[in-house]
Amino acid sequence: VLAVLSCLAVPPDREYLGYIDFETLILLLCLMLIVEGLRGQGLFQLAGGQLLRRVKSGRGIAFVLVFLCFFSSMFITNDVALITFVPFGIMILEMAGLSDELCYIVVLMTIAANLGSMLTPVGNPQNLYLFSLSGMGLAQFLELMLPYTAASAVLLAMCILFGCRQPAHEVSLGQPRKPEKGPVVLYAALFV
Repeated sequence: VLAVLSCLAVPPDREYLGYIDFETLILLLCLMLIVEGLRGQGLFQLAGGQLLRRVKSGRGIAFVLVFLCFFSSMFITNDVALITFVPFGIMILEMAGLSDELCYIVVLMTIAANLGSMLTPVGNPQNLYLFSLSGMGLAQFLELMLPYTAASAVLLAMCILFGCRQPAHEVSLGQPRKPEKGPVVLYAALFV
């Protein structure tokens, strides 16, 4: 409704095509295709599984799942981090007997993905657009966003420390599929 009303204020014409930033859209499409290829290879499941094998407590599992979203969203976008890790997180929480904490931890994972993604230009589409428009260098952008990202990490850690109390059961992840080296190297090179 608001989009239609905005068309009354600024009637559609040829200049509408100039409003679309095709460079940002193409960069975002390429990033999502590469991340999907890496996810299809099972790389994120393998990395998450390796992290979770080292923790035994409910809080530890919450820390891993939340900060997995927080840090991965800096490189693979917030949406892709959530699509990749929330189903994995739900599976882990159920296997660990933490179903009562599921809603709370998934909400924290969602918040973490959005907060972590603000650090880098590729973290979310808005950053990519603002980065290309601003003319800032990468170092300048990171320096600007780092204090906010660090404060967010501290607040997330406090939410986990004070919000998660339930002990976990032993988590058995089974043997994850090992990614093929060739495609992973190709996707990593394309990402760079």
